[in-house]
Amino acid sequence: MLLSRFAPIFAIEDSQESYNRIGTPSAQLGPDNQELISVDPEKATVYARQDLFTTEKGSYTNLIYRIHFEEVPGGFFPFHLEEGKNVGLLFIITLNSRNEPILYTSVHTCGCYLAFIPTSYTPQDILPDDWGKERQSVYAESLPGQLVYKSTSPDQEKVVFLIRGAWF
Repeated sequence: MLLSRFAPIFAIEDSQESYNRIGTPSAQLGPDNQELISVDPEKATVYARQDLFTTEKGSYTNLIYRIHFEEVPGGFFPFHLEEGKNVGLLFIITLNSRNEPILYTSVHTCGCYLAFIPTSYTPQDILPDDWGKERQSVYAESLPGQLVYKSTSPDQEKVVFLIRGAWF
């Protein structure tokens, strides 16, 4: 239930290009029993998982959403760290024990482009002293320093996650 209540909206730039569309990964055996991995951009799939964990500060839930793309095309300009086939993205929403989102995390499945965005439900004492609440720069993108919830029910405000298209 939490996975659907908090599911982000993925907005993809330049989705007319197949490599900019969320796809469905598959594995099959090819010649000589070689495993062939691919992502079909004609069928979008969002994978989701819910994990619970506890620290000395409390109990939390991670809502983990994973999407895949057939490729990030290569080239000299612009240069993409994650260039290659079968790339993906993880988007994690950490909820506190009251099911309020306290942290948004995004990272490519290769481990590149890690970004953290705390929310107005994040206890201020856990943020670094110099954390800027207005904006932050993550790999030349300007992201919010904090997401501020205005309603009394945080699951009524959907998060739109804009994914830049690979362009040339």
